[in-house]
Amino acid sequence: MPAPIVVGALAGGVVGYIVGKDQQVQPIYAHTPRNEPTPALPEPHIHVSRRILGVGERMAAVEWQVTGNTIIVEDMTLTGRLFVRFNDLSSESIAMHLVNKIVFAVPFWRLFFDAPVQLSGSFTIVVGTGLELHERPLRAEMAELAARLGSPNTFDRRGDIVWMDDFEDNINKWVITTWGVGASVVLSTEAARNGARSAKLVTGNAINESASIEVICPILLIANVGFEFSFAGNPPNSVHEVSPNILTGTHLISPRIEYIASTGTLRIRNEFLQWINLITGHNLRSSIRCFHTMKVVVDVPARRYIRLLLDSLTFDISQHNILVTPDTRTPDTHFNILYRTTTAVTRITYIDNVIITQNEP
Repeated sequence: MPAPIVVGALAGGVVGYIVGKDQQVQPIYAHTPRNEPTPALPEPHIHVSRRILGVGERMAAVEWQVTGNTIIVEDMTLTGRLFVRFNDLSSESIAMHLVNKIVFAVPFWRLFFDAPVQLSGSFTIVVGTGLELHERPLRAEMAELAARLGSPNTFDRRGDIVWMDDFEDNINKWVITTWGVGASVVLSTEAARNGARSAKLVTGNAINESASIEVICPILLIANVGFEFSFAGNPPNSVHEVSPNILTGTHLISPRIEYIASTGTLRIRNEFLQWINLITGHNLRSSIRCFHTMKVVVDVPARRYIRLLLDSLTFDISQHNILVTPDTRTPDTHFNILYRTTTAVTRITYIDNVIITQNEP
């Protein structure tokens, strides 16, 4: 657990609580102040403040002037230690890499961040007021309640959902395309990530023959759009290809991602039609009882990738731009999931929980 913090201008005793990564609660103490006048403090904000900090070098007393009484740590991907001090540089520090939440009885008005060695990754600090600390720190917020009630949005949950399908109803909302003898796309009860059904994609029996499903939605003009799906049945000599194409009325923005089962390779295509390998030798279990989830987030106005998730792996791909070509067709968004065989043998996969989001962080 992190060390206690000393908060200036507060009476001695317990002034707050820390909720550690191990979900244990530790009190925060303040020294008894000297006989000095207490300066007037700012009024707390009534809105939640959020800040994403990227760490690529040492940090020494990096200040954030923000008022609140509660801090929540989100999306912590740092590779080392990060510390925070409250209100003044003489206070003791709390190890943020060990903390989920910090609650004070009175508001603070600034934070200082320190990293003793060079780090990589990022973290999100959420500061608010009036948030309560219950005896059991883990509370079910709205997103968690929706997931517990059966929502297919259980993997990443960031962003605002604009479309999703769990294949429990029908497959008529999809454009179906097949190549080769015996290729097909049908609803199936043989496998499902949630509920009872999934989409079963069967390829033809010759090299590069395939089956695909595509949904067409109105164009998403807001930056940072996410495309997510889950798949099971991942035999060797097959490829899952994701193509969320976005037509703006003047251009076609064409991100493309592939997972190649035979080599365990996850790769993206850049603006120069070059394939960039993110990882190789990462073999996924091919059982139809085990669904894997992939999600790509792209910045539409900037024409660049943001991040790619595959199960527990997260890749920062924001340095890569997306292929953009002139195209005057009607503006809309196409999310295409294609499955193909790389051998002269029919392959089968099951697709479930397709989700499109916007306003991704």
